Amino acid sequence: MIEVTDATGKRKFINCDMIERIDIIPETLLVVTNGHNLIVKESPEELVRRIVVFRRDCNAPPVVTDRRLKEEPSDA
Repeated sequence: MIEVTDATGKRKFINCDMIERIDIIPETLLVVTNGHNLIVKESPEELVRRIVVFRRDCNAPPVVTDRRLKEEPSDA
């Protein structure tokens, strides 16, 4: 999910896997696979950057901050 700002200034979270294309009309228009359109304030370049960061984060290894959750070495 990425955060976008709609034309009225409301924050929304969009499933970036559902974005079919990004049009410039001159506003930024998201066309999603279910046929809906959403005008957003972000530029196409910013949307692509957010999608890349989201996908990178999804593929990153998990961060474990609690030592109890870290895998202990086996004595095998």
